[in-house]
Amino acid sequence: MARKKRLDVNRILDGDTHAAPAQRTEATYRAGAYIRLSVEDSGKINGYSLENQEKLVLDYIASQQDIELYRLYSDNGFSGKKFDRPGFTELMELVRQGEINCIIVKDFSRFGRDYIEIGDYLEQLFPFLGVRFIAVNDKYDSQEDGRQTAGLEVAFKNFIYDFYSRDTSKKIRNVRSKMARDGQFASANAPYGFLKSPTDKHQLIVDEEAAVVVREIFQMKLSGLSARKITESLNERGIPSPAQYALNHRRGMDWRRLNQKSAWDSSKVIAILKDERYAGNMVSLRRTLNGIYGRDTAIKKEEWVRVEGTHEAIISYEDFLRTQETFLVYHKSQPKTIQRYNASRCAHCGRKLSYSRDRKKFICRYGESNPVAECYRAAYPAEVLKDAVLTSLKWHFDRFVAWEHLQARRMREV
Repeated sequence: MARKKRLDVNRILDGDTHAAPAQRTEATYRAGAYIRLSVEDSGKINGYSLENQEKLVLDYIASQQDIELYRLYSDNGFSGKKFDRPGFTELMELVRQGEINCIIVKDFSRFGRDYIEIGDYLEQLFPFLGVRFIAVNDKYDSQEDGRQTAGLEVAFKNFIYDFYSRDTSKKIRNVRSKMARDGQFASANAPYGFLKSPTDKHQLIVDEEAAVVVREIFQMKLSGLSARKITESLNERGIPSPAQYALNHRRGMDWRRLNQKSAWDSSKVIAILKDERYAGNMVSLRRTLNGIYGRDTAIKKEEWVRVEGTHEAIISYEDFLRTQETFLVYHKSQPKTIQRYNASRCAHCGRKLSYSRDRKKFICRYGESNPVAECYRAAYPAEVLKDAVLTSLKWHFDRFVAWEHLQARRMREV
């Protein structure tokens, strides 16, 4: 059966009566339509699943007298297990600002797969903000018959979605474990210096253009140069960093989100120097998630899965071992609280800052070894930064308390 013509969002926004079958009265609800797809390869811009979700939601809006489309939001290639998705975040920001007072999705699983957090949204946040929520295929409307909560039926559906995510996660872990033991490459993007084979995406082949830089990095390290000196040399000569190289060649993940030029830093150089894959050996399962919603954590080195001779080497294994002997054993200088969550960013380039215990300052790694950067060797005293943050927090807390008192006074007056 031929696919129906896709509904034009712009025509609805412009008030074209041909886009909606019924004559509209003044709309009561400004709706944010939200669509999501987890698998990147199946969720390209014109992919059927995203298009199908969009048409279903927009057709529903067009059939409602009291709802108008404010904007369509989408997240392509993002899991529903977590809620820190770009499109979802933008949608919720406008909800909090009062610009949107209705959210419409195809079904609950498109909104998210964590049934506990979905319940918090449906039963607490949305009723508090006066937001109407509609899941078309699940036949759920928070305003139907005056309902403000999800109810047992919705909770059960969300529990099933969550169970499905856990079952899928377990199967993926088993598949990845088998691939690791077989020496197959299982990541989305090939390491800098390699490409995925056009005939087998689980096989690495050498990218000669980038491999030249990788060999030079190892040679400079073996000649006695530090990672910082190597970084400065690469930046001074204008050699693209791994991220910039991928952007220039339009490879890998969605580099359109890279809104600033990327440069080499010491951590990138050290990561290459310590990666055994450049010696032709596949090393896998170095990190894992603690549960389906857990934190991404490192696995002990002795538990890594290592398979020798899986692909062509860029450097010899002997040179790789000699390089490892040049590294000194050191401990991280950042306090544990800063290592766990570091929200401080450079005022010039916006990148995250690192804490130097010796200098008692926050430094920008990007500018530390990049002479052409605006923030070259920029440093921020830790105490000054701490006082600024505390002053800002105090101001926000005072404003919040004042707002709470104002709300309480209004409630008493009513």
